[in-house]
Amino acid sequence: MTPKPCAPGQTVTLKWYFTGTKVIVSGGRFGKGVEVTGRTTLTDTPQKTTRYTFDVWYPDPKSPTTPKTLLHAQYMVTAEVGAVAKELTEEQIAYQLLELVNRERAANKLPPLRLHPQLQTASHWMAQDMATNEYLDHTDHEGRELEGRLAAFEYREYQAVGENVAAGQATAAEVMANWMESPGHRSNILNPDFCEIGIGHVQNSAGKFQHYWVQEFGRQPDSFPIVINNGAAQTSLPGVRLYLYGEGTMKRMRFSNDGTTWTDWETYTPNRDWTLPTGAGKHTVTVELTDGKRTYREAANIDLVVESSPRVSSTARK
Repeated sequence: MTPKPCAPGQTVTLKWYFTGTKVIVSGGRFGKGVEVTGRTTLTDTPQKTTRYTFDVWYPDPKSPTTPKTLLHAQYMVTAEVGAVAKELTEEQIAYQLLELVNRERAANKLPPLRLHPQLQTASHWMAQDMATNEYLDHTDHEGRELEGRLAAFEYREYQAVGENVAAGQATAAEVMANWMESPGHRSNILNPDFCEIGIGHVQNSAGKFQHYWVQEFGRQPDSFPIVINNGAAQTSLPGVRLYLYGEGTMKRMRFSNDGTTWTDWETYTPNRDWTLPTGAGKHTVTVELTDGKRTYREAANIDLVVESSPRVSSTARK
């Protein structure tokens, strides 16, 4: 939900990726319940702290029957009105900027990028280096260009790399707007050759620019990432949307929530709905892809955050 917290009467956006059989939301302007099956966003303008409840019905992946048995789960999210906004962590800022990047890519019919650990480390180091030494450049204080710096962070074998840097912008939205107005930076963000990204931000209040930003882009050979909910860090519902790289190369795919129990092999498609286990916490989705000669395994994580324990029951589809 964005924004959180919010001011009285401010528009809040409820966003989810669930595409199950039936979804009903209640609370706020939705009263005792409105069916929103097939939708992924809603807005409201709460005047006071408001709790929204999602009742969700989705097919049980373990059901042997056809049609499949439906599971019911209930989740809640709260719009905190009038609360004082908390300072964002660097991780939250990275995911905030990733969401903006993938929104621009989606608007240009491009697949989402995933955060890559080595690129994350390299981008944070570069942002810290610029903040500490008060400069804005693609050459770090040790004299290394992008390729040499990425090699130092174990990102060596790649098909394409790129870098955006900026300084002075106070928010992710502001720096993203500046980058999209610059042809060179925009071309990196919308480069179809990239599939992963690292995002670094460091604040030095005593520095000349105060805020320092870095994006490192890349693509490695034989890498076919899986991206959950456009790279989101969290979800409040177990139903998620997967994007799978491999279009034009992969033929079959299968999935697992635990790396042990797998779905049957199915024809490759870049987009697929998936259901996480209903328990709160970090969940890993693993995919195996094959081009007919070799099998590749990729995994991605997302936190399932619920404000109350879900109530789960089993019903039969009528």
